[in-house]
Amino acid sequence: MKINNKAIEILNEIESYGYEAYIVGGAVRDYLLGVQTNDYDITTNMPIELLSEKFSILDNGSSYASVTIVADDNSYEITHFRKDLKYANHRHPEIELVDTLLEDVKRRDFTINAMALDSNMKLYDFYNGMNDLKNSTIRAIGDPNLRFEEDALRILRGLHFSSKLGFEIEENTLKAMVEKKALLNELSHERIKNYFINIIYSNTANGIDYINKYDLFEYIPVYKGWLKIFNKDMDIKDLDIYYYINYNEYPPLIKTESKRLIEALKVLIDSKFDMYSIYKYQEELKSLFNVISYLNYDIIGIKEILSNLRIKNDNELSLSKADIASYFQGSAKAIAIKEVIKAILEKRIDNNKEQILLFIQGLDVIKC
Repeated sequence: MKINNKAIEILNEIESYGYEAYIVGGAVRDYLLGVQTNDYDITTNMPIELLSEKFSILDNGSSYASVTIVADDNSYEITHFRKDLKYANHRHPEIELVDTLLEDVKRRDFTINAMALDSNMKLYDFYNGMNDLKNSTIRAIGDPNLRFEEDALRILRGLHFSSKLGFEIEENTLKAMVEKKALLNELSHERIKNYFINIIYSNTANGIDYINKYDLFEYIPVYKGWLKIFNKDMDIKDLDIYYYINYNEYPPLIKTESKRLIEALKVLIDSKFDMYSIYKYQEELKSLFNVISYLNYDIIGIKEILSNLRIKNDNELSLSKADIASYFQGSAKAIAIKEVIKAILEKRIDNNKEQILLFIQGLDVIKC
């Protein structure tokens, strides 16, 4: 894998203005592992104000001395050399701009993410990250207890990298994760859920194994509960539905679409997948086949009913819903329409005006 030419161009241009610039973090790690990446982090001592003058940037983090260049379908996040001071809520640091690369990498989480490359592809490795990379090891920089106390998200990041790369977590780093696991409860559900999904769908089960063995999710019980029901055959888009099925409650950050599918699934199950319910929720069904199969319902039979529906939507009625409703009052209108559709689906009447009119004349609360 080669470093993206545009990234090198950016380094060269910054250097042409008399400043230092380096590719850092995950892009360097992935380069050394031979893995392709589209996200590049660049650190520099060039003032952010000058960067904004010389480059077309997105100002998405200037309060943290960071801006982003988007080019050729890649993003290049450029951050001024900085060190992190005290942290708020075990997550958000106050920052101070510094002058050297060494000061900047001190604030990073793990040794394998603290290496840097200059425009000549020279490697800067102050914390023996290359050695840990060769030995497939996740190791915190400096005092691991302090690293996780500063930013609890680093616990999840360590688990993620362990799963993604198939690396083992170094003994002292793992011990600190266990001692600081209560801090995970301080993180937002958005942060936890994103990393949770990354961990469970990673290349290996390393992260899951660490979580289970050391009860690392003890203080975030929702995600601990999720792990109890999870297997990799579950489609990622259905995770919220599986959680509801097992615990009869919505998980954090559930999407509106997932709620809609859950409500449809409840009706389908309560009706024992009768023909009318399948007709009513046929669009939702197409998104629920994995879940229905997981629940051991007759997926083949349900698909057969779906494909053989006599009508596919209300617009196919030979007598329109408005015409049917005109014979009834109040809530009887909707009931009559439903009964007509059920009768057609169940082959008790054909879908033609004469038979529909005869059928509705036998229903209660008739107007004429």
